[in-house]
Amino acid sequence: MAERAIVRVDDVSVRAGTASLLDGISFECGQGEWTLVAGPTGAGKSTLMRAVNGLVIPSAGRIWTFDSAIPGRTRREARAAWLRTGTVLQGVALFETKSCRGNVELGLLTRGLAKASARREATAWLERLNLGDKVDEYPWRLSGGERQRVALARALAPRPQLLVLDEPTSALDVATARIVLECIHELVADGSTVLMSSHREQEAADLADKRLTLRAARLVEMSMRHGRTWHAWDRGVPSPATRKPLEQPPLQPAGGGGSASRRSGRRNPAA
Repeated sequence: MAERAIVRVDDVSVRAGTASLLDGISFECGQGEWTLVAGPTGAGKSTLMRAVNGLVIPSAGRIWTFDSAIPGRTRREARAAWLRTGTVLQGVALFETKSCRGNVELGLLTRGLAKASARREATAWLERLNLGDKVDEYPWRLSGGERQRVALARALAPRPQLLVLDEPTSALDVATARIVLECIHELVADGSTVLMSSHREQEAADLADKRLTLRAARLVEMSMRHGRTWHAWDRGVPSPATRKPLEQPPLQPAGGGGSASRRSGRRNPAA
C-alpha cells in the first residue's frame, strides 16, 4: 500500500445544467500507485481527469492534490501542483510554433532544467517513443498518433510526481502503446503516481495497482490487483467480490511484471 495520498477525491459531483457528469465519486491515489479508470464512452472518465487536473470545478465535494484543495486552492498552490504534474488530455494541445523537441524542452525548462540538458532529454524521450526522425518537425505536420506521442514525451520527460493521463494510447498501435506503458511503468517504479483512463483496460491490466470502474457518472466498482486477478476492496461495491482475469493476455511489464519489477531502479531514457 502506498505511503501517502497524492490525490484524494471526496464525494465529488460535477453537473452541467440538469446533466450529471460525475455523481458522488470518492477514492484516493497513493504515492507510487498506478490507478486505472475504466468504463464505457460517456461514463465520466474525461470529466474526472479534467477535475483532478483543476480544469473542471466540482459542483459538490472536493479534490485534493498534493494537499491543496479544489475548489479553494490559491494561485500559488495551483502553480505548485501544476509543476509537479504531467498531463495528457484528449484533444492533444501542442505549441504549433515550436518543433517537437521544442515542445518537450518546454516542459523540462519550466521545471528548472538547463537548456543544454533539456535539449538532450527531449531528444532522448522523442527517440524512445520512435520519433527520432521528427525532432525538428512542427506539430501541424504530424499524424494524430505522432502528436499524441509528442504530448506524452512532454508529460513524461520531467519525471513528475503525478501523471494525469486521459486515454494516452487511444491513437497508438499495439507496439507503440507497449513502449508508452513501459515508460509509465518505470516512472511508477521510481515513485510517480499515475491516474490514467482507458477503454482498452487490458493494455494496462498487469501494470496498474488499482482499478476504478465508472458507469453513467457513478463509481460502480473499485478493485485492487493481486497477480492476474482483480479483487473488489471498497465498501458499497455493487459487483462481484472477485473478477476473473481478462480472457486476452494483458500487456506484460518490461523485465517480467509483478511487484518485484515495480521496485526496479530508474532507467535513463538516453541510455
